[in-house]
Order: sequence, then C-alpha cells, then structure tokens
Amino acid sequence: MNPEDGPLPADLGPLRTQDTLEPLVARNGHVTTLSGSRTYPVRDGLIFMGYAADSEAMIQETMEEERVWQGTTERLAIDEEFLRRSAPVAVDMVNLLRDLTGRRAGLKALELGSGAGWVSWLMARAGFDTYLCDFEANSLYSGWIYEHDGLGPGRRIVADARYAPFADAFFDVVMLKEFTHHVEDKATLLREVNRVLKPGGLVMLMDPMQSLRRAVYTLRHPDPHKGHHIAWPDRYLLELRRSGFRRRWFSVAYWTWSLPRRRVVRALQDRAARPVAGLRNSRSLFTELHIRLMGGGSVLYVGEKVRDVSAGPRPAFHPIDPALLRLAVSDRAQWSGCRQIVEEASRRLI
Repeated sequence: MNPEDGPLPADLGPLRTQDTLEPLVARNGHVTTLSGSRTYPVRDGLIFMGYAADSEAMIQETMEEERVWQGTTERLAIDEEFLRRSAPVAVDMVNLLRDLTGRRAGLKALELGSGAGWVSWLMARAGFDTYLCDFEANSLYSGWIYEHDGLGPGRRIVADARYAPFADAFFDVVMLKEFTHHVEDKATLLREVNRVLKPGGLVMLMDPMQSLRRAVYTLRHPDPHKGHHIAWPDRYLLELRRSGFRRRWFSVAYWTWSLPRRRVVRALQDRAARPVAGLRNSRSLFTELHIRLMGGGSVLYVGEKVRDVSAGPRPAFHPIDPALLRLAVSDRAQWSGCRQIVEEASRRLI
C-alpha cells in the first residue's frame, strides 16, 4: 500500500483551523471541526487548508514558481546536486537540535515551509514526533518517497505556513530551513512560531543572509525569484528578540560563494570559517563582521522562547484547491535518487 493511501488517524492531535484555531477531527475522508462549521478536503494523504486572502496574487505567483522549482520532475538533477550539499548540513542541524534539547524522547517538532519534507524525515528518524506544512501540494506529495511510520496521513498539511494550523504551545521545536527568505513579513512568521512553541521551545532558522557583497552583486545581477526577501543577519536577531526569543546559537551552515581568487581575501574567509566549522556556536567578532561584509553563506540561528508574544489577528483565508496537485503515484519514484542521497546522509544521525 502506498503511504498516502492510509486512513487519517482518529486523533489529529494539534491540528487546528487556520482562522479560529478550533480543534479538528477526521470524518468520512475529510477533516472538519466538531461542529461541522469548517471542512477541509483530503487528497492522497494531504490535508488541504488555505492561504491568507490578502496575499492572493503573491501566493499564487510564488506557489507556481515553487511547483516548477521543486514540485516537478524537470529539475531532478539540480535537486540531487542540492541535496548532496544540503543533506549533510541538515543532519548536523538535527544532531545539534538533539543536543540542545537534551536528547529527550518524544519531543514534538514542526517544519514550516517544508517543501518535500526530507528534513522532517530526518527529524522523525532522529526521534522527533514531527508535523510538516507547505503551501505547494506537489512538493509535499513528492515527499511521500521519504516514508516513515510517524509521517503518514494527517501529518502533511497544505497551507500557508505563515499562519500555522496548529494549537498554541504544542511543539518543542520549530524548523525553518531555507524558508524564511520567502517571507517578507518576518515578524508575523516569528510571532506565529512563538505561538505554537512551548515555553523554552526552540526555533532553528537557517537562511541565506544579506551582506554588503551580496547587495552589490544583486545590483548587477537581480534575483530572478520574485518571492525572495533576503535580510541582513541583524534583522533576524532583532525580529527574534521582538518575537520573544533569546539567541541560543549562531553559526554558518555553509558557505556558497566560490573561493576568492585573491590569496588575502581567501585567507580572511578561511579565518572567518574556522570558528563556526561543524556548526559550532560563533563567539568570534571577526566571523560575524565577515558575514555582514562578505557574506557568502547561509547563517544558522537557534532561538529559545523566553516569553509569550501575541501573534495578532488572523486574516481571512482562501482554500487551496486539491486540483493543484498534478503529480501521480507513478511520478513519485523519480525522486528515488533524492531519497538515496538523504538516506546516505542520515547515517550520521546520532
């Protein structure tokens, strides 16, 4: 049996409506509130919810871009190359989360902007009780290639991840891997992360960061992706602090610029990279200055929730049409090469 063909669990756990945050139950192949006032369709194991109505044009444009980018089989060679670089880093991130949470069993985790969900799969394999959410159905569907007993139907939610359809103070960990730069209003997202985290819960955020070098480069080579909103490191630090978090960890996940040709510049980059090799917590002013000036990589933050912050009013939502899911079971096997790469990296989970 295909994993997506399994029945929805009777208990949907932390799943809630996006607008009123009412509890949800599974009935007759759908997901509904106890009163029946709100119903969400289910297709191929995915629960289809909605996106903020006031962002309709942006969401539709970005949704199609993301479908082409990661929800089709046209870019598999590029996807595999990305995973060869990114999957080992994600394993290091999950191992770091295990260390920071004291390696306790049964911790609840949520990945927002999950794409296919291969990072969620790594988290589930590491022992986290994991849910995942993304607004692009084809990306989530392709992720059924990453099978895990704890990631069956009822865990994969098609929804605007800026407004997480989950209960207050339920999760121990929220993962934001290379998602936040797709969100212009980072404050709204981080307040929502605060809402769903327990006191003392951790948010792990890894994203490309703005730097002086990147800013100059993009003046001459504009980013073709309209939905990218790459921010300065200090913007994240400020928004995390305002959203009720204190900084627990700051590192560089990986450097993406090619090595500088000039020997002096290369030596400076090497010096900046040494203190954060292997995701070590940065205590180097030189490294942090280098990140802001020269950039060249994705920066990793871990924030700890130290106080509650109001998430603010929730907007009206438009439903996401299940017909937007275009992939079929026969397509899913084409991601088997991706699965092999992630499986290979997962051997280093500890």
